[in-house]
This record gives sequence, structure tokens and C-alpha cells, in this order.
Amino acid sequence: YTFKNGRKYEGQFVKDNMEGKGRYIFPTGNEYIGEFQRGLFNGNGTFLYSNGDRFEGTYKNGKIFR
Repeated sequence: YTFKNGRKYEGQFVKDNMEGKGRYIFPTGNEYIGEFQRGLFNGNGTFLYSNGDRFEGTYKNGKIFR
């Protein structure tokens, strides 16, 4: 799915929400690969930055959970 803002999502949907495993790509080249719940990053995932950096960990309600 391609959003009007240029962001893209490849993965599972439930009731029009990103749900389950998927890949979210930002126009900047950053991307998140992992679990979604109710349309947010939620669960285990990897955030890949366009500069080559990466963060692997747990997300809760769309934010890094530490």
C-alpha cells in the first residue's frame, strides 16, 4: 500500500489497520521491518536508517520500548 505522503507498507492488514508482520518504508529511505498492532510499530522490529545505522529491539505503541 502506498500512502499519499509517499510512505509505503508491505504486509498484513486487519480491518484496514497494519497488523501482524510487515515493512514500512519512509520517503527518506528509512524503513521499519517487524510487527505491527492497530497500525503502529508494536513488538519486535528493526529500524534501518538510510545512513546505514540500525536499531533492533522492542516497540510499543509506535515508539522504542526500553
